Amino acid sequence: MKKRITLLMALCIALCAAASCSGGTSEAQTTTTVAETTTTAATEAQTTTTTTAETTTAAPAEAEGTVLYEGSGVKITSTGFTTVEEYDGSKVLGLAFENTTGKEITVQAKLLSINGIMVNPYHLTIAQDGYVTMDGDFNIPPANDTDRRFLHLTSDAVVSERIPEVSEVSFFFEIIIGEDWENAIDTDRVTMNDPDSSYVQEYDDAGDVAYDKDGIKIVLQGTDYDESFWGPTVKLCAYNGSDKTISIRPTQSVIDGEEHDAYSTMEIAPGCYYFENMLFDGAGEMPPISTVTLSFEIREYDPWEEGTLLDSSESFMAEYEPIHIKTEEEKAAEAAEAKGWWTREGDFSDGENKLSITFQSTVDNWDENAWYANGVFGTNPCWGGNVQLTDEGLVGTVETTIVGEDWTSYESGDPIEVKLTEDGESGVLLTLGTGEEYHLVPVTE
Repeated sequence: MKKRITLLMALCIALCAAASCSGGTSEAQTTTTVAETTTTAATEAQTTTTTTAETTTAAPAEAEGTVLYEGSGVKITSTGFTTVEEYDGSKVLGLAFENTTGKEITVQAKLLSINGIMVNPYHLTIAQDGYVTMDGDFNIPPANDTDRRFLHLTSDAVVSERIPEVSEVSFFFEIIIGEDWENAIDTDRVTMNDPDSSYVQEYDDAGDVAYDKDGIKIVLQGTDYDESFWGPTVKLCAYNGSDKTISIRPTQSVIDGEEHDAYSTMEIAPGCYYFENMLFDGAGEMPPISTVTLSFEIREYDPWEEGTLLDSSESFMAEYEPIHIKTEEEKAAEAAEAKGWWTREGDFSDGENKLSITFQSTVDNWDENAWYANGVFGTNPCWGGNVQLTDEGLVGTVETTIVGEDWTSYESGDPIEVKLTEDGESGVLLTLGTGEEYHLVPVTE
């Protein structure tokens, strides 16, 4: 699917969109082979279990003012959980850096978990001039660091799918001083609790158990389908109840009798879960999965080399009812029904203010059929969001962003109500919740 364009991109790149992917879901029908022996049993319905993840780290630290690392001329302090309105208003963990090494240092958060679930780290930097970057690490100058630094905690798709509220984060830092990569510093793992959150995470670990030994568990939770490129995928859940940080990789992957290399490396801290959709090389043209056979190796985690082998699983096969992939005709019929009677699309303007109306269709690989409107007008110059079709026109509540004169700084404005109705033969009347009205006509090249 194409991910919903962020408001800033919509404002600054004239409503362009970035592509991603999605598909359907299927639940397992049977649990089958271990090694060469085949046993078949009905799979029980998936359930949700609520547990508290065990951890070998020290007791959680206070979120604000805690020194997370100090040594070798580097000091890292937590500035607490907050939100960054200049970016997207999501929850972040603030960090302050002191670098007295005389060299630029590179710092990366590693093995980040949120509420006991492993996620990818995203490093957010806001410069003094308001310029925002999201990167794979922080680059700290050999002087006073005037930029604001944060770990962005809601960018990973796993968070939106499984973590309603961030209450706890755990990670360690990898620090490279200058270009001395061979002597990278790995700090102790730290756990930070948000004092304003009492949320208790729930973990859905039901499914077909492919491995369960010494506190380590690997579960197949059904199939999915990536229509844009990858084709069939397998949903995995792994839990590490051991006292070691581990890495789990597939050593055998066969889908419907064909061998395909699997793209999967699950690096899991003690007491944590890992959820992912396993991708397969060269499977893009394959139909949805009926059977999958997998085996795994479990190694001790090593960030630089192949860790010590702890165990290898036997082959495990599961059967699934193939998920239904909608035909283009089915998608087109659904899109036409969702599009309804409204026909005025494209770019509109009154000479000063701008408006764009787009119907985003699953036929074009959007994640849903929906009308989307955004533009530039008035005191809240940049706005955008989904709008719903009614008997009168398109209505909705959209987000706004205030952009600086040089377009390098911005901050979130208050949401506003918008209403779009037909105006004349081809124009659009835009009415705000404040009562302001704008008469716009199609833009002609």
